[in-house]
Amino acid sequence: MGVSGGDGRLGRAYLILLAIALAYAVVHDGGTAQRDWNVSLAILGVAGIVYWWRTAPADLAPWPGPWMPRLALALPLYVALQLVPLPVAWLKVVTPERAKILAWLGQVMAAPRFAALSVAPPETAAYLLRIAGYTVAFLLAREIVSRSRGGWAAALPLIAIAAIEAGWGLAQLSGDDGVHGSYENKNHFAGLLEMVLPLTVAGGFALADGAGSRIGRRGRRAFAACAAFALAGVMLAALLDSMSKMGFIASLAGLLVMGLIGAAWMLRGWRKWALGAGLVALFPVALISLPSDELVQSFGRAASDTSGEGRVPIWRDTLHLAGAYPVFGSGLGTFDTVFLKYQTAVVDRDFNFAHNDYLEFAAELGGVGFLILAGLMLTIFAKTIRRVARGPDLDSRFLALGCAGSIAAIGVHSLADFNMYIPGNALMLAWISGIAAGIPTRTRGAGYGRIFRIAGIALGVLLIAYTSAWALMENRFRSDARAEALFCRFGVCDTGAVAQPETALLREPSSPWRWCDLGEAEWKAGQVERARYCFKRGIELGPDVPPVLMRAADFYRGLPENTTALQQAAAVLDTTDAYDDLVFTWFRKNGVTTKEVLEHGLPQGPRAARSYFGYLISSGTRGDMAQAWGLLLARQYADDKSAWKYANFLFNDLRYDQAARATADYLGKNGDGYLTSNYVFNGDFESNQAENPFDWKLDQRAGVKASIDSNAAYSGHRSARVDFDGTKNVEWIDLSDSAYAPPGRYRFQARVKLDGITTDQGPSFSISGEQWKVETDNMTGTTDWRLVEKSFDVPNGSGLVQIHLFRRKSWKFDSLIRGTVWIDQVKIVPE
Repeated sequence: MGVSGGDGRLGRAYLILLAIALAYAVVHDGGTAQRDWNVSLAILGVAGIVYWWRTAPADLAPWPGPWMPRLALALPLYVALQLVPLPVAWLKVVTPERAKILAWLGQVMAAPRFAALSVAPPETAAYLLRIAGYTVAFLLAREIVSRSRGGWAAALPLIAIAAIEAGWGLAQLSGDDGVHGSYENKNHFAGLLEMVLPLTVAGGFALADGAGSRIGRRGRRAFAACAAFALAGVMLAALLDSMSKMGFIASLAGLLVMGLIGAAWMLRGWRKWALGAGLVALFPVALISLPSDELVQSFGRAASDTSGEGRVPIWRDTLHLAGAYPVFGSGLGTFDTVFLKYQTAVVDRDFNFAHNDYLEFAAELGGVGFLILAGLMLTIFAKTIRRVARGPDLDSRFLALGCAGSIAAIGVHSLADFNMYIPGNALMLAWISGIAAGIPTRTRGAGYGRIFRIAGIALGVLLIAYTSAWALMENRFRSDARAEALFCRFGVCDTGAVAQPETALLREPSSPWRWCDLGEAEWKAGQVERARYCFKRGIELGPDVPPVLMRAADFYRGLPENTTALQQAAAVLDTTDAYDDLVFTWFRKNGVTTKEVLEHGLPQGPRAARSYFGYLISSGTRGDMAQAWGLLLARQYADDKSAWKYANFLFNDLRYDQAARATADYLGKNGDGYLTSNYVFNGDFESNQAENPFDWKLDQRAGVKASIDSNAAYSGHRSARVDFDGTKNVEWIDLSDSAYAPPGRYRFQARVKLDGITTDQGPSFSISGEQWKVETDNMTGTTDWRLVEKSFDVPNGSGLVQIHLFRRKSWKFDSLIRGTVWIDQVKIVPE
C-alpha cells in the first residue's frame, strides 16, 4: 500500500497512529474522560500534520463529486461558527431564546454586547475539538484507502480492536457486572461491535471468493476466511451476552442491509427479489431465536413499557428544546445545560444526553447544522452503495458492502442511544466513513488538494495546540482562577472549578445551577432583591428540577417567606415521588408545622398527601398524624393503604377505640353499619382480606385449613370455610378476629353450616377480653345454615374483643376430626 510517494511503510505508519488513537480511546471507556480523549486527539493531530505536510496537493486523493468535500469541511466550520461572538442585536433575530436569557444578565451584571450562538461556549469548544479529531480520522482513512488496492488494510485495525474488545467482554461472563468490555455502558460496548461486525463478515466473503485477493494459495484464503467468520461469531456472541437490546437489533439490521444490498448487486430478476424477501423473513426469526432467555425477557419488558424505558418522554421534551433553538441550535455539547428548562418527565434523573442522537444533534446544531451532518452521512452512504455495484474490483465492492452495513447498524442504534457522543465510537464511525468515502472509482474525480492540505494541517495544529493547552491548565494552573480565565479566552475552560459565580454564570447563563449559585452568593452578601431575581430566573430555567426548587425553598425560608418556600417544596412533590423523604425531612428540619404543610406544602391530588401521611406514621408524630388524617378524609384522598396503615399504628399503640373509629370514618356509608349496628369488621367476609387490624386472620396448619369460599354463603357471595381432613385431633384453628366494643351488654351472632363434623368435640366460638371469656356450644354433625349466638358483657377498662373459632381436644378413641364448617354474618350487636 502506498500513501505518499509510494512509501508503503509510511502508509502503514499512519494506520498505526490512527489505530493507537482509537485503541487508547476505546480502552478508556470510549474516551469519555477529557484527559484520556486528549491523548487520542494529540495522536490524531500529529498524524494529520505529518501527512498533509509531507504530501503535495497534487498527490492527494481526488473527490468523486463536489458535495462530500464541501460538507466534510462545513461541519467543523459550522461548529466553530457557534463559538464566534456576534452582536447581541443579531442574536435577537437568529436565536431569540438565547438573546432573551442574555438580557437577564443585565439585572445582575454588565450584560455582554457580543455573545456566541452556543449557550455554553466552553462545552461547544470541547466538542469542536472532537469534530476536528473525527474529521482528521475521516480524511486520513479516506486518503489511505484511495491510494491502496482494495482498501482492506485500513479495515484490519478496526477488526482487530473489535475482536479484542469482544474477547474482553466474553471474559467477563463469569463476573457480576455483565459483559461490557472496557466500557462502563453495555450499549456503547455493543455500539462498537455492531459497527465492525458487518465489515468482518464482508471480509470473510471477500476472502472466501478469492477473486482479486493477494493470497496466493486457495488453502490460505480459506483459512483466512474461516478466521474472519470466527471473529464475526465472537463479536456476535459478545453482543448477545452484553444484553443490549438495541445493540442486538442494530447488529441484525446492519447485516440485513448488507445482505439486501449484496442481493441487489449479485443477482438479477426474480432471484434478487426472492433472496431479498428471504432475508427480510429471516430477520424476525433471528430476532427471536438468537437471544438468550434473559434477553428475550428483557425485550418483553421493554415491549410492555409504553414510555420506551423512560426515553419517549425525554424525546418529547427534546423536541421542545429543538423548537426553542430551531435554526442554529443551542450549541454542540450543551444538551445537559439547556435541557433542564424543557424537562418535564423523569425529573428525578439528570439527563446529559437525549438517548437519541438524531434529536440531540437537531437540538444542539439546529436545522442548519443538522442538514450539514445528515447531508454528509447520506452522501457517504449513497456513495458506498454505488461502490458496491460499480467498484473497480471485487475486493472494493465487498469493502463497500461492509461499510454500508456498519453505517446502517449504528444508524439504527442511534435511534435509542447516544453512541455518537462517545468519542471512541464516533471516531470508529469516522474511520469507517473515511474508508467508504475513499473506495476508488473508475473515473477521475475533482481535486481539492490545496484546500484539504491547508485544512488538514490546520486541524492537526488545532488539535495539538488545544490538547497541549488542556494538559498545561490541568497540570499547572488548575487552581489558578486568573490563569483559567486566560485559558478560557481561547476555549480551554474548566467552568466547574470556577469559584466566582458571576464568571460561571456569564459562561453558562442558560444553566439554572449558575443562577442559583449567584443567588446564594448575593443572599450571603445581603443583596436580597438581587438574590430574589437570580432564584426567579433559576426556577424559570429549571421549573421541574427538584434540586433547583429545593435551593429556592431554602432561600425563601431564610427570608423568611414561608408560603413561597413551601410552594417550591410542593412543586417538587408534584413532579416526582423520588424526593418525598428529602422534602418531608426538610419540613421537619426547618420547623414547618403540620398545619403549614397541609395548607401550603402539598400539591393538589392524593399522591403527595398520602405519602406525607405515611411519613408521619413512620416518624410516630401522633398529633400531626390526626391532622393529616383529617385532611385525607376531608379531601377524599384516603385509600386502603393509608387507612389500614393508620389503623395498625393506633392499634399497636393500644388505642383500639381510635383505630376502630379511623376504620369506620374511612368506610363511611360502605361500612355496613360498622361501629353502629355491628362491631365486627367484614363480618360477612365479602371484602378481600385487608391489612386492617380488625380483619379476619385465616391460615392453615396440620389437619385443618381456613379459607374464603366464594361458592357458599348465607347471604351475599362469600363465607369463611374451615376444612378438617381427619388426620389430626385438632385443638387450635387459625380463624380469628379482633373487634372493638365500648363497655356494655352485647350479643355475639354467627350463621354456621356444618357438613359431616365427626368426633364428640366439634368447633365452638370463643369471645374474650382481657379478663373475661365466653364460649358458644359445641357443633358437630351436618346442619344447614343456623344461628349461633351468645350474650356477654364488656366491662369498663376493656374494649378489645377477641373472636376465635376453636375446638377442645377429644379424649375419645375416635378423636381425628373430619368435615367442613362454613361461617357467615358474624356480628357483635348491642343488646
